[in-house]
Amino acid sequence: DERAKIEIWIRAHYDDFVTRVAEGRKMTKEDVDKVGQGRFYAGVDGRKAGLVDDIGGMMMALDFARKDAGIADDEEIEILEIPRSRGLMSLLPLQTTVDKLADDPVIQYIKTMAKNPYEPVPVLAPGSYPMFEN
Repeated sequence: DERAKIEIWIRAHYDDFVTRVAEGRKMTKEDVDKVGQGRFYAGVDGRKAGLVDDIGGMMMALDFARKDAGIADDEEIEILEIPRSRGLMSLLPLQTTVDKLADDPVIQYIKTMAKNPYEPVPVLAPGSYPMFEN
């Protein structure tokens, strides 16, 4: 049964996560599980639960990372900010690309499937492309 397999997979990943948190926080798995159970904590509440060391911003985090890495306070460091991903839209840098995709038979096929979710869907052999009329 697929549902049972997914449940086993989720529980295994949750157990792995709880184990890692327990080791990192020097807590028992039972204590982590008591406060966890899939909950999200804001800073102050996370600190009360023993899941956060301190409340601070980016500069505090950089100071902590510097000390943890053994980098002297007077040693220059480079901060590399990675821009937030735009997801699939980052693959479409130009409007002309979007226009070209609109005529792509595969995109048309996907649109047809999305517009008719409960209709039978033709099965395609690998490498074959559907042809649609506009």
